[in-house]
Amino acid sequence: MNTLTEDRRRRIIREVELIRQRIASEYKHWTLIEKRQDGISYRHSIAQGLTAIFSVEYHGGMCWLHASIARIDKIPDYKDLCKLKKEFIGKDSKAIMVLPKESEHVNIHPYVLHLFSCLDGYILPDFTEGSGSI
Repeated sequence: MNTLTEDRRRRIIREVELIRQRIASEYKHWTLIEKRQDGISYRHSIAQGLTAIFSVEYHGGMCWLHASIARIDKIPDYKDLCKLKKEFIGKDSKAIMVLPKESEHVNIHPYVLHLFSCLDGYILPDFTEGSGSI
């Protein structure tokens, strides 16, 4: 269990509130289900069966935004994942999807996908090396 300092706890609360305010003002099609200090869950008011959760967490000494999107009866598609990234993480922020080793895979919901965004700066290299191509 990761013990949080008071500064980190305050930062988590502040980051969660900033994201909540942005979603409430720009993306009114998300209906709040539950609010906690470290994150919030939402239901999409138009797309039937679509839910999203985000939380702010510390891993490896860095602050991360963790966003997940789920459907009731199928894996979310690429369009759903792009909606999650744009609306919860931000269109100008970078996010990663982790595909862990099979022995480290955790599955608490059969139809959910996760994205992570480091709030302390992007830590992966530019794989395009500035070329705009891979």
